[in-house]
Order: sequence, then structure tokens, then C-alpha cells
Amino acid sequence: MHNFVEEERGTYYYVAAVSEEDQKKGKATGDVVGYRYLGKNDKGQHVLVSVADNGRVITKAYCSEPCAIIRYGDGQRIAYNPGSIIGAAFQDAINGSLKATLGKSASDQAIYPRTVDSIPKVFQGAWDELTQDRCEGREARFVLDATKFYNFEVEWDVTKVDLFSASEMDLYTTTKGENGGQVNEVWQFKLVDGGKSLTSRKPGGTFFRRCPTA
Repeated sequence: MHNFVEEERGTYYYVAAVSEEDQKKGKATGDVVGYRYLGKNDKGQHVLVSVADNGRVITKAYCSEPCAIIRYGDGQRIAYNPGSIIGAAFQDAINGSLKATLGKSASDQAIYPRTVDSIPKVFQGAWDELTQDRCEGREARFVLDATKFYNFEVEWDVTKVDLFSASEMDLYTTTKGENGGQVNEVWQFKLVDGGKSLTSRKPGGTFFRRCPTA
């Protein structure tokens, strides 16, 4: 016996129960949530990813066996409850009702496109057009940290990152403008030359080299 309502090409769909409050508001049917099962990672944890209708990965979650705490990819933790949607999905995974979608181990799998909360380490660092001076004594053109992005001296907060491959991303950022209003910007980057250069995902972009760290 399994909890999922339907399976389609490796995605398992679950239907949430309608709460009394939602029923009072006129909602008659529960939300549908799709999960893909990636098997176990090298720590022995079951790995699930929730996916949007277009197949884009929304979030990744992990739970050991026996499952007590569910950990999300962003570090958030919740108690395991088989009565919840994600709890029901993990219960199916533990009971062997779900088939892993890919042949690789879950720790090695990278599904694209997907959305994450921080800049991957491979993109992090200082980048500039001229690096002969090691970028010392001046601001580099771009500095990418996990949750911060700097364009010269302007600091931006990272709100989300859309990854299209291991070397391509759209970086969503926000900052305060000169008048105090919120300014949002999307930066399109890709790594080339074996990760030694950063440029735009659009054709004809400038190439930036990684500033030496030592």
C-alpha cells in the first residue's frame, strides 16, 4: 500500500488534505505536490526532490531510516510526520514504494534546471577583467559569496539562484536604491575555460578571470 495518488515518468504525486479552515473558505480539493525519489545518498539518507509542473526542482529533502527529522537543502528541519505530504512521500520511500529516477547515487546526482538559495561554491570568488595585479588594493568587478553579490562597491543580497547546468546560472538579487526603494536585478552568468573565466550567458559578453587568492 502506498500513499502517492499517481506516478508519471518518475514523478510521484500526492494530494494534501483540505483543512477545515480552507473548507470554510470554499476550497474543495487539496493541493497536488510532485516528488522524485533519488534513492539514498552516501550517508544512507533517503533523498526526495519536489518538482514544479514544468519539471523544475523546487527543493531537495533528506531523511534517515528510521526517519525522525526531515532536513531540507537550505538547512531547515521539520519533524517527520507521515500525515504530512512530504512525510507520506518519505514513508513511501522507506517502504520501497518509490523507484529512484536515475542510476547514479543520490549524492552524485545533479538535476537541472533547479532553484537553490545560495551561489554554488564553483562560482564564488572575486572576478575581474584584469588580474595581473592580483586585484590588490582595489575593488574587483564582481565578488560572489554564498548569499552576497558585489558589483564593484554595490552590495546585493541573493534571493535565489536558477541553475541551468553546473556552469550556468541566473542570479536574482536585491538592494536598496539611492532613494531608499528596493531594486531587483537578475544577473546571467556562466563559467567557461574550465571554470577559470566568468562571462554572461548571453552571446558577446565580457570575460572575467578569477582573482588569485594567494
